[in-house]
Amino acid sequence: MKISDFVKPEIDYLLEQCNFTNEEKAIFIELSHGNTTENIAERCNISVSTAKRIKKRIWTKIERIKSL
Repeated sequence: MKISDFVKPEIDYLLEQCNFTNEEKAIFIELSHGNTTENIAERCNISVSTAKRIKKRIWTKIERIKSL
């Protein structure tokens, strides 16, 4: 599943519950719009590896919320 597959209420819920950092929140929103990791890295002026690392932290937080 991709973050862009979530519906608006799910995205809003995750933004509220996951305690994202500002950087994670910005990338989460980009992912929710269907942007690729490479595109996000370019838009946020970060390396692709940094974008991937942040994306992994985002998914970790989502998984923790899902397990509650």
